[in-house]
Amino acid sequence: MLYKSTRGQVKGLSFEDALFHGYAQDGGLLVPHSIPALSPKTLTEWRKLQLTYPQVVSRVVRLFVDEAEMSTAELEQCVEAAYSKFAPGVIKIRPLVDTSGKDVKLVELFHGPTGSFKDLSLSLIGQLMDRFLARKNRHVILLVS
Repeated sequence: MLYKSTRGQVKGLSFEDALFHGYAQDGGLLVPHSIPALSPKTLTEWRKLQLTYPQVVSRVVRLFVDEAEMSTAELEQCVEAAYSKFAPGVIKIRPLVDTSGKDVKLVELFHGPTGSFKDLSLSLIGQLMDRFLARKNRHVILLVS
């Protein structure tokens, strides 16, 4: 999977390069050259497996990170480490009482270390960065506000 800028001046970046650049040099956002499709059949199969949130994340992220850049085992380790500090289940899905009789559910995205929805993505980003940096025996200080 290669990444490009939304402004068209930057193309052919690896996932690792896109991860560490943040924005493209032309000021655009870095996005995949193409968005992988998940077929209804695949989604049905995943549902039957009753996958945990980390298992779903591993499968989805695998679509955006080439095996040559990070093995499935490494990716799964990053995902497990990212969500190990979350409450069991990572996200909670709660039924809502709906007077119309519809089956309405609420997804709670605040069970991470800081109690914010952004924990779901940023916890994994940190793990992925750590993995790539460790390969090069490098370190980075990341300030988030």
